[in-house]
Amino acid sequence: MSPSKSEIRSSSVDLSILKAFYSASGGTISGEELAEKLKISRTAVWAHIAEFRKLGFVFESQPNVGYKLVEAPDLLLGDDLMARGNMKTVGREIVVFRQTGSTNDLTAERARQGAPEGLVIFAEKQTQGRGRMQRRWESKDHQGLWFSFLLRCPLPTRAASQLTIMTTLAVLRALHAATQLPLRIKWPNDIYCRGKKIAGILTEIEGDLDRIHHAVIGVGINVNHREEDFSPAIRAQASSLALASGGQSFHRPELAIKVLESIDRHYDLLQNGSFQNFLHEWEEWDDILGKQISIRTGDRTLRGQASHLDDDGALVIRLDSGVNERITSGDLHIERIESPHA
Repeated sequence: MSPSKSEIRSSSVDLSILKAFYSASGGTISGEELAEKLKISRTAVWAHIAEFRKLGFVFESQPNVGYKLVEAPDLLLGDDLMARGNMKTVGREIVVFRQTGSTNDLTAERARQGAPEGLVIFAEKQTQGRGRMQRRWESKDHQGLWFSFLLRCPLPTRAASQLTIMTTLAVLRALHAATQLPLRIKWPNDIYCRGKKIAGILTEIEGDLDRIHHAVIGVGINVNHREEDFSPAIRAQASSLALASGGQSFHRPELAIKVLESIDRHYDLLQNGSFQNFLHEWEEWDDILGKQISIRTGDRTLRGQASHLDDDGALVIRLDSGVNERITSGDLHIERIESPHA
């Protein structure tokens, strides 16, 4: 498990050992059984477990029975995440970096080098994280989940919003299941709790006029932040799962797998033609439909009522003039005065 300067290296043996512990009946497995299963010596098994202990894993040694994994550290490790999860596509390969500029940039670079669909890249520290419209995303070290994943889906370019809708719903459902917080969605990619932003999604595609060649989707989730972890500039608008839960802390590897498994399930549904179902789900969590909004897109500012999402996931606005307009991206604000038609 010796990491390079920035990437935390994975080991097939470490992955197999952790998988064995997570799937062991009663959580206990003998050194002899591990050695036989992995085709290594019992001394080698002991050495690997000793390395895990240095990282913060806690094992109980039971004479004549074996080892039991009783606690895993709140660290993101590719081997640990892959051992925990059961992902079909998104997350079948997971890489973790101690530090990187932007996980989206790094994933896009690997996509151009031929990386397989489903690659996920996490960073414990992200120095150039960004949201939509090139806004800076504050990524407090070791407090949140900052990751990007690669999709190679042959969707029409005009339907790129489907990927954002799918991912936003998947992340929201996973976070709600884990926390029971009253989460809401602000189109197109933000997750809020009690009026403050908890998570955001950034979709970046490469393709031509007709087809997406690949998509890189970045996810940022504020998990264990305290109020002082946010800069004064965003403190009034940002929150975390811990703050929204009254100070409860969350084990990030466990939460990461719940989110990845949810994304993987939703992506499978998307590929099997379930996007219309996503649109109905969206209405359950949406915070803008039916409200009077203003949205800046390009050099225009439009005002009207947020009507619905169309079949490609774009927002349809009924302008004050009565004309419907389809919007795929923009800077959206909810107006204080409700539409007379709402």
